[in-house]
Amino acid sequence: MNLDYVHPLVNTVLYDGYKLYSDSVAAAQRPRWTVGGLYPRPCVAGGTDALCSRMETQCLVTGDHDTRLEVRVRFLHTLLRETGTLATPARGWPDDSDAPEPEFRFSSSEPSGGDDEAVERDIKVADAPLGALLGLTRYHTFSFPAWRAVEALRGADGEPVGAVVRRQRPIQGRASVHLQAFPNQVFLITVRVENLTPVTRAISRDRAEIARQAFASTHTLLEVSGGEFVSLMTPPEELAAYTMLCQNRGTFPVLVGPEGHNRTVLSSPVILHDHPRLGLE
Repeated sequence: MNLDYVHPLVNTVLYDGYKLYSDSVAAAQRPRWTVGGLYPRPCVAGGTDALCSRMETQCLVTGDHDTRLEVRVRFLHTLLRETGTLATPARGWPDDSDAPEPEFRFSSSEPSGGDDEAVERDIKVADAPLGALLGLTRYHTFSFPAWRAVEALRGADGEPVGAVVRRQRPIQGRASVHLQAFPNQVFLITVRVENLTPVTRAISRDRAEIARQAFASTHTLLEVSGGEFVSLMTPPEELAAYTMLCQNRGTFPVLVGPEGHNRTVLSSPVILHDHPRLGLE
């Protein structure tokens, strides 16, 4: 998937999508990573308000069985960054690889939102001709393990005085692609993304910890060669009835790229027009 011409837009949606919300007041009050968040199922089933565990995109493409479709899902996997001072002597740490890691004293057990960082996850869900996908549901499961890293902080004398500790909770999920054929070489594509991460009861009651096992700023990219996507906003008259069949859950697919380029779709939680362009700040 060659998306050099849309990367600035896509990265803006992924990292700063909250800035594009039409309600600027609500956007300013929105926590950074909540846009397009898919949360673990137990948290949603537990009744936590305003949470969902899956996103579903439906869009139309015209082509034939040889038209090739690539689907990618992207999201942010957040991690917690804490800065602490030594609570126990370093005793050779970190220069001696055999020295035990000391304990650290953190200023707060609930760090500010600025202490949340994120890693971009990019998952290829499908890359195949439409004929190979027709009538099937292709599943792609994925997971990312827990991760922790410690970076020593040193004083003016070069001795360790503390550390920056980064830790990331494990996540797992599933994406699927389903293709349905209509007359006149029209195909309905359905892409579903689900957060299947298991969580403990304690985490399911902690909104900050729930967010660290969410897929943040989730969006889907679709690209075809040998075919074209149909605009759901301004479809050709003869295809307008087909667009009424498209049901999108938590996401809004639009054409991206230069005007007249109808081979790429961005499906994101941010409402955009077809062929959107970023304004200069």
